[in-house]
Amino acid sequence: MKLLFHSDGVAGYVPAGFQFPMLIDSRGFSVVAVNLYILRQLATNAWSSEASARTNAQRFLDIFAYFEDNNISFGEVRVANLTEYRDFKLKHGIDGKPCAQATVNTAVMLFKKYWAWALGEGLIVESAPVSITEYNIRTRGLPAFADLWLPTAEEIKLFLSQMRGPEERIATGLTFCAGLRRAEVTSLPADILLSIDQMDRRRGAIRLELDGYHAPTKGNRRRIVEIPVRLYGDMINYKMSDRRANRIERSTQACTTLLVTKYGRPCNPDWLNDVFSHASALCGLAIHPHLLRHWYATRFLEYETPERFNGSETAAVEALQRLLGHADIKTTLGYVHLAMLEGSEKVRALTNYQRTLDRLLQE
Repeated sequence: MKLLFHSDGVAGYVPAGFQFPMLIDSRGFSVVAVNLYILRQLATNAWSSEASARTNAQRFLDIFAYFEDNNISFGEVRVANLTEYRDFKLKHGIDGKPCAQATVNTAVMLFKKYWAWALGEGLIVESAPVSITEYNIRTRGLPAFADLWLPTAEEIKLFLSQMRGPEERIATGLTFCAGLRRAEVTSLPADILLSIDQMDRRRGAIRLELDGYHAPTKGNRRRIVEIPVRLYGDMINYKMSDRRANRIERSTQACTTLLVTKYGRPCNPDWLNDVFSHASALCGLAIHPHLLRHWYATRFLEYETPERFNGSETAAVEALQRLLGHADIKTTLGYVHLAMLEGSEKVRALTNYQRTLDRLLQE
């Protein structure tokens, strides 16, 4: 196949002023399914902004460029080809510079979504023994707990000082004050936020229910999260603010999420990544959203175990599992082990529990 684009026709490159990218095969015929999908993503604003659409289209079509270079026709694409593409990009990348894991994963996920859509529309027929939609991308996983650096309270304060508006401050607060995941932060619906006197308030925190559907969670598991009263007050004020109302008025689409972009659309997890990258660059700290989820788990065990659970480590870990939304206690134990390695005076005192965790992790 050959890749041509609507503007300059340069293979493998999406110019800044493109209208939409086109893919044609070696006979000069348009690969209709691919082009329809890209047009659909642009028309429905599924790729958020023009910059995001340009980046996603380039990563999406980069896979097709790889197929072309390796003489793999579109009808012969198999799961093994995606694995080969992934390994090649991680090792050789572009012009000999290896691609980041997240970049490769994004490209593969875009291709998987396209493939699922094309199958559903009847535009392609899949005959491979293993469906491409079942292909699992490889992730880096969590960093080794012994090597994971956690910011101090002063460093988090410095990090927060780089935020550029209430949306960014609230989103960041929900990661390290309530332990929410990126997608849970950006998809949090506004209508579940009621006045403080109508909410369940315990120990200086508001207990907010995420049902897994209207308020999405990982695995659609219902759970309760605890949000500090001050942060919850900021969320209520933002919900009722003219700033949010004016943003929503700019969009022709209904927006139900609490956090919205300046164009009145729902924020997405990539937006939160950009927020953290910008703030990290300004303050010189390498902080990402999931790192602050670890920070939340560490803080919870440090302060809540002796005071809230009367020193009962088992009760503290079980409560933390529910708050973090982990299906398996072993996942939570990883966060606990991290807390032990951080060497907090209060946590280090739990020596018996630390030995138990070490044995469980080893098993």
